[in-house]
Amino acid sequence: MKKTILIALVCLSGLLQALELGLETWDRYTVFEPDTRAMGMTFPSSWLEPDAFLFAHQYEDSSYTYGRWDQIYLIDPSAGGYFTLSNDIVVKYVPFSSPHRWSAGMEMIRYEGPSATRRTDAVLHYQGGKGSVEYYHTDNTQSLMLTGGIVENRIKSQGMTFDYRAGSKIRFLGGLDMNLIDQEDDSVRSYDAFHQFAEFRYAASQPLQFYGIAEFRYFRNEDRSNTMMVFRPGMRYRKGVFSTHLALRISPERIFPIAQIMLKPGPFNLEVYAKVRNPLFILRQPGYAYYGILAGVDHRGKHQVIRAAIDASYDNTGVKPGHVSAPTYIPPNFFSLKARAEYRLTFPALEFYGRAAYSETFDHGTYYYHPERATLTGGLAFHTKPAKGKLLWEGDLNAQYLVHDDPDFVGFDARTMTYALSPGGTLIGDWKFNLHLSARIGTFGIGLDISAPLDLYGGIYASSDILYGNTFYAGLTADWSWWK
Repeated sequence: MKKTILIALVCLSGLLQALELGLETWDRYTVFEPDTRAMGMTFPSSWLEPDAFLFAHQYEDSSYTYGRWDQIYLIDPSAGGYFTLSNDIVVKYVPFSSPHRWSAGMEMIRYEGPSATRRTDAVLHYQGGKGSVEYYHTDNTQSLMLTGGIVENRIKSQGMTFDYRAGSKIRFLGGLDMNLIDQEDDSVRSYDAFHQFAEFRYAASQPLQFYGIAEFRYFRNEDRSNTMMVFRPGMRYRKGVFSTHLALRISPERIFPIAQIMLKPGPFNLEVYAKVRNPLFILRQPGYAYYGILAGVDHRGKHQVIRAAIDASYDNTGVKPGHVSAPTYIPPNFFSLKARAEYRLTFPALEFYGRAAYSETFDHGTYYYHPERATLTGGLAFHTKPAKGKLLWEGDLNAQYLVHDDPDFVGFDARTMTYALSPGGTLIGDWKFNLHLSARIGTFGIGLDISAPLDLYGGIYASSDILYGNTFYAGLTADWSWWK
């Protein structure tokens, strides 16, 4: 019977059709936020390793199997409006293996569109009585369609980590990863990166923990090679509403202090911090310190939810061109401000919500700039269980107002994966309407997502270089999970 259900799922998923012209399905591969870059490189971390879902291992039951199939038909405006086929398949398997546990997960993506993606990710995890070992592999070909042509990035990554507990107080962790990247437009550039780390943790008491992390990173391309060796000793303490984290980042060149002091009385939280930006090998940018304050509130009442946070930071690059051997790019000192807020009015089967997000970098360098400024969202969500509770219906309808820089004044450098803003541009706002519907019977679910911007081609991530924007999108998803 279970095999029949699986076969039926595969056949049904093959019939799912969707019309897609939007960015939502591939933004984790083509949105270049500075905070999402891989350490030491300008490439997004999501290009180099699998999605977090494959790293989430569920051993609560004796066996767990999950499958999802997104089947998409795409109208590609860059190809004259022709239909192309895209899909995203995810499978996870956890066999009955108690007391030892192991699981395997795989994701296969084939997206045909303005910026095509062909990708296979795999994760294998083993957990014993005192520790675990995890291995992952990524094979990714990512194409960026620009006004000056297509830039293709071919990436092969693999990594392994381990975790071992020697008693109740001592824990050892470690791992290594390797990235091989070929970037091709009018020429071919190759990047090799190797990283390994070892970590020791000691729990002196329930609120107090000491640790030490040693890291080594090697980077090479045709022009140069570089290494980074770092040791970070530190301690964490948490009791009641107070917690702190103190550490040192020690390298052969410099020593940086790291400090976080946090208070969390009731629904409020306050943090003052001093942290360190890791060096960027590709841009020949050294590491430096930055400082900030983070304040927020998280209130959950019977019918109301209020969340808000504001994070203000100052990046003190403290580096002049004469201090670094032949620097390619040194950003100036700059301020950043990020804020978000959300309000929800909840009832047993219905809730109304509104949320806002804002991000701004003042006197930024090119590497830290992104064209998105703010997003305002308002909508309603519902859930109901008809058919005597055997069927679960869920829905979400909302409208968004997106504020971003004028695409005609935004440029993108595919070699360094950075945006640049030229003088003279103004802020632009776009409306966007989103609908999500899903139905679930037992462990089988099917969902529909529609996103319709008011301005079809002038969207938030469009620029004068990247030939796509925030456009219409619709897609169908089927998923099935099974417990033994």
